[in-house]
Amino acid sequence: MKSILVTYDVSVRGSEVWEPGEAASRLEFIDDDVAGLLQKLVGTPVSQMSDYEYYIWNKLDRVIDNMETLRNRYYFNNSIKSIIYERSF
Repeated sequence: MKSILVTYDVSVRGSEVWEPGEAASRLEFIDDDVAGLLQKLVGTPVSQMSDYEYYIWNKLDRVIDNMETLRNRYYFNNSIKSIIYERSF
């Protein structure tokens, strides 16, 4: 299993205005092959992904969206900027 650190864009609620920003989350449960695939897909337009690649990418996108909703932040879909991974022990 791998641990990945994903960096992406969010909007945070200020006093009265949503302010754009950047966030990062560490996910500690990613399969080695899936982690490698996700890292390869960063920056790839969705239209150029295979069906399987899009399926996996969309799953990660939804996980981040749901996590940020629980943090009371708005996640900008497909805004993943980087994925850094290392082997978990």
